[in-house]
Amino acid sequence: MTKPGRRRADVYDALWVASLILFAAVLAAILLAAMLAGLLGRSAAEGNNHHAAARGGDVPSPVPAKEPRGGVVQLPPLRRTSAGPEADAVPRLHRFRVTAYCPCARCCGRWADGVTASGARADHPLVAAPPSLPFGTRLRIPGYAGGDWVAVEDRGGAITTGRLDVFFSTHAEALAWGVRDLWIELDAKESAR
Repeated sequence: MTKPGRRRADVYDALWVASLILFAAVLAAILLAAMLAGLLGRSAAEGNNHHAAARGGDVPSPVPAKEPRGGVVQLPPLRRTSAGPEADAVPRLHRFRVTAYCPCARCCGRWADGVTASGARADHPLVAAPPSLPFGTRLRIPGYAGGDWVAVEDRGGAITTGRLDVFFSTHAEALAWGVRDLWIELDAKESAR
């Protein structure tokens, strides 16, 4: 015959084991859901890019084999290195969130005078970038300026690490650009500064 105190201890032991099993099951479900959400998010983004290419739209720039965590690369300040001529042969790709602006008061506020932070006239394709990219740095942005190199000639209050703003002459063009997460090619000669 079992003592009444011993039966109570067995019940508590069983409850403790059951709670551990339940905790492990919930944790496994959360991890599985997070993994599936990541996979579904990637496949949806890839699907959108394939549809754009099929419609004759902009084809995304090449993606490096290993994408950084979070999708946005924090650029270190550019400086001169003695990397040699082989460094010029390989372009540097960085992930940026790219928005657009025009010279109107809605986009530029009190700075809507058509002059950029570098002193250049805002009448040609140009880029507003964070201070980690010096004025004059050349970038190639998929879907902008016909794929030509454009220079960093402006700054902006909302343009921080991992963000760029491309210039359009009209507000309608800037709105049509929207927000795009893109791999941007940084001119290899500029990266050696």
